[in-house]
This record gives sequence, C-alpha cells and structure tokens, in this order.
Amino acid sequence: MDKRSSLRTTGQNNCRQPARIIVAGYTPAELRDDRQKTLLGKLLHRMAQSLNYDFDETRIKNGAYYPRGFAENESAQAAIRDGVKELLEGTRAIPVEVREDPHNQKPLTV
Repeated sequence: MDKRSSLRTTGQNNCRQPARIIVAGYTPAELRDDRQKTLLGKLLHRMAQSLNYDFDETRIKNGAYYPRGFAENESAQAAIRDGVKELLEGTRAIPVEVREDPHNQKPLTV
C-alpha cells in the first residue's frame, strides 16, 4: 500500500492528514492497546523461538507471559495516578517541613 493512499486532502488549506479509521464499537485507546499487545506478543514469540522456548504467540498475547518490568512499571504508574487523584480530591496532603536556613544566622520567627 502506497503511503499516500492512506492520506486524505482536507478542504480549504489543502493540508494532508492521515485518514482516521473508525471501527465500530472500539475506542482509539482500545485499538492502540490491542495493537501494542499484538506487537509485544510477536516480539516475545520471536525471542522465545531464538532461545528455543516453545511458547505459542496467541498464548503470549493473552497474558501467559508478561515481563516483570512491565508489571512493575504499571504498578508504579497506578500508584502515582492514585496519589495525584487523592491530592486533587483533597483526601491527601503534601507534607511540608519548615527548617532553619543554615546560611541565615537570624532565627526564624513565626
């Protein structure tokens, strides 16, 4: 497929933009996640083949194997999201500690 065939010309300013593919019942995020799973499954399957492991690509894609680093990254991202959400909702505060400036010889007064 020629790269230009996936582009469409928009009206007035004659700019070329990628055509949007709409698949009924799926959000763009769901399509992106599915594509990522497919590509990761293919990569892991080829790695397994080169290491003489017998893993089926579909089984890998469906979660039979998931790299530990990916799980740790997702867990850390979830913790950050939860913390930011709690801050924005006002259910968590940022701890603040007032310390004396070592370069300033004047005592702090409150």
